[in-house]
Amino acid sequence: MNHRRSISLCLLGLLALTLLARPARADVVHLNDGRSFTGIILSETDKQLVIDTMVAGIRAKLPLKVSDVQSIDRGPVPDDFFGGKKKGKDEGKDEGKAKDSDKAKDEGKPAASAKAAPTAPAPAEPTDIGKTPYLLIPLSGAFGKEIVSDGVKETLDYAQKHKVKHIVFVLDSPGGRVDVAEEMLKMMKDYSGKITFHTIIKDAISASIWVVFASDTIHIVAGGTVGGAVAFSQNMTTGSAEVDAKMNSILCANIRAMADMKAHPSVLVEAMMVQDATAAAWKDKWAQVHIEKSLPRDVPTEQVIFNDTSKTILTLTSGDAIKIKLALPIDRADPALLGELLGLEDWRLFNDYGKWAMTEKSKLFVTHEETIGKNHRRIDELVGVINNNIEEASRDDPEKQGGYMYFSNSGRFTTDSKRLWIQRTNACIASWDRVKAAITELETLEKQNVEEFKQERHIDELQIKDWKERTDREMKRLKINRNRDGV
Repeated sequence: MNHRRSISLCLLGLLALTLLARPARADVVHLNDGRSFTGIILSETDKQLVIDTMVAGIRAKLPLKVSDVQSIDRGPVPDDFFGGKKKGKDEGKDEGKAKDSDKAKDEGKPAASAKAAPTAPAPAEPTDIGKTPYLLIPLSGAFGKEIVSDGVKETLDYAQKHKVKHIVFVLDSPGGRVDVAEEMLKMMKDYSGKITFHTIIKDAISASIWVVFASDTIHIVAGGTVGGAVAFSQNMTTGSAEVDAKMNSILCANIRAMADMKAHPSVLVEAMMVQDATAAAWKDKWAQVHIEKSLPRDVPTEQVIFNDTSKTILTLTSGDAIKIKLALPIDRADPALLGELLGLEDWRLFNDYGKWAMTEKSKLFVTHEETIGKNHRRIDELVGVINNNIEEASRDDPEKQGGYMYFSNSGRFTTDSKRLWIQRTNACIASWDRVKAAITELETLEKQNVEEFKQERHIDELQIKDWKERTDREMKRLKINRNRDGV
């Protein structure tokens, strides 16, 4: 093979490897119908890609057909996209652009594990628990940030251990991550019959309704609201009617089942979650409340409580929630008032373990999320390190360079040419050493994400295997030929 052809094939191979090794991160996925989704691409095949994105204020993993994708603009997702801390104006401006030599000291060091024990001491156990003790779990803030399922699980396990049979949620949330709400609903279902769940609503929007409909009793303060939990609206879909219907069906079915179990009007669920769904409530002439999917034509306007159409998402005011008996009124969001309202004797707070658990677990959850984000950004940087050094190794490869002088009678290099051969070989080996170090760190980060944080892989295992095999093969060849003394 001649020298020019060798270089051409090498460049083609390098281009192919670079394209394959692009990080599995997405900035914007543009669809053929004009819609776009911003987030992180979790996986890609020739038929489907899955993107971690925000849909109507809810974090969701959406499968998209590749045939529906027009183009993809790849780039890092802003730190605050999923509700995290936003960087300052200049902070992170040059992130990912430092030279390999500046990063060498950090290679092989994954982000610190987030398994640190809670820092604040747990509340002391009371000496007198009373006849009807309860634990308070404040659900204030966003699901997946201030509100995490681990805080609920910690408190439920503690309650069962200490024979506390009542849990009170004070709910004041705009919603958040559906996966966190789903986990909480599952826990409440698992403990159903062992623990009675009470919810006091200040505001229960979006993902909050998972908790509301899984509660045994519901109270609401004046001015409170509940509903508006659209997961996939008509204008923000996956691009596949079949997928949209299936995902909404699964989400709605889980909540409806719990609502039926707890004797709440389950017809409200779909109207709160799916824009096309409808629901209506009215009083008949005997003042009996009826809740159905549609409003009969002969119902007088003054008897209508609400009439949710296919153009709106159902959100109930405190007045409407009370009228249809979804919730009972309460003067203020104070769990201490529930004892008298529910007729429970010697009702008293066991201790502040629920508040403590939610605070500590939410801090740990945020730490996990930050570590995962750092790992993903570092993995993206390492992919750049690998590709850059493969390119440098190809450029410095002594077998692909010219300019050697040798003696015609023996074919041996001149002294200067032998020195040049060794210099180029050493430079090439150094580049492959950096590739090897980057692969080692990348594998460590991937392992931490998968095993500790239960995340999907960021870079395909076959790609990493290809890099490793090529690195080993090239380094072996270079070391064998380092002391070559002629053509």
